[in-house]
Amino acid sequence: MKTLLLMGWLFFGINTCLYANDDKTTEVRVTVTNLRSEEGQVILSLFDNAEDFPNQTKAIKTFKADIRDGKANFQFHLPAGTYAFAFTHDENNNGKRDTNFIGMPKEGVGASNNAKGSFGPPKFEDAKFTIADQPIQSTVETNYL
Repeated sequence: MKTLLLMGWLFFGINTCLYANDDKTTEVRVTVTNLRSEEGQVILSLFDNAEDFPNQTKAIKTFKADIRDGKANFQFHLPAGTYAFAFTHDENNNGKRDTNFIGMPKEGVGASNNAKGSFGPPKFEDAKFTIADQPIQSTVETNYL
């Protein structure tokens, strides 16, 4: 029992420190535009390496936002480092990116830097951005394939 409590405390403590608004983090604001409807929500998945990007299930952090006036707004804090994000307009509100039989998204998608892939998802190298000590404001467009 003590081990479970310690593990829970460590996880909660690490998660809180990693994304808390303190002197060691920088504010990031993301506006997702070009959403074709206000149905559902936008899911933004954050990554810190190329191997996992843009696999939603391997994100280091996931954020969700409602859609208002064709936009979704996110605000969070990150420690210094290199990151990329991918997002999905989860129109049917099932909590995941829906794809067709060949794996192409059936819902709107996008990535940081408005990175686009050719015959597949964008590359981490094209979507990456660096967090230092200055706040970041990013506006990205949704693409419907």
